Amino acid sequence: MVGLGLLWPSYAHLFESQITKNEREVCRALKLLADAQADFRGNDRDGNKIQDFWTADVAGLFYLTDRSGAPIQLIDRKLAAADAFPLRPVVANPEPYHGYFIVAMTVDEEGRPYRQHTGGEGAAGAENWNHSRFAFCAYPAKYGVTGVKTFFNYEGHSIFWQRLEGASRMNWFSDEEMRKIFPD
Repeated sequence: MVGLGLLWPSYAHLFESQITKNEREVCRALKLLADAQADFRGNDRDGNKIQDFWTADVAGLFYLTDRSGAPIQLIDRKLAAADAFPLRPVVANPEPYHGYFIVAMTVDEEGRPYRQHTGGEGAAGAENWNHSRFAFCAYPAKYGVTGVKTFFNYEGHSIFWQRLEGASRMNWFSDEEMRKIFPD
């Protein structure tokens, strides 16, 4: 029994270490997503002749095509596969990215949908873009096993987290909620 007691701290340390690694990797992924959004908007990657962000899902930054029909692939397939609610799935079932699923958030701090029709060519009335805003949420696939923090990133390129017991969040934070997170 003494031997088992001595091993437990080692295993706990390894387990904690894996969660820390997963959380670090998902923060990198959120940074990559923000960079991909900047590229998408700044270079009109979908060729709709409008500078806008893609807000329908995460996976679109992989599968959307440019005017020539070539996939834009601004993110890698593994990151696209972690989209829990893809408009067009790249895999049959979402696959965690370093233990996390990632979603495009749906409502901004003023209660408006991120998904809007920006008037781009070929949009055919679709509401999948936004002129100035986007937000992502990354949450643990198995709370307490793959991660314990839920992470957020948005057009301001700032990443922050909350402990939501593994839950995702689809609405961005109100001003009041932000004041609670970041008190003066």
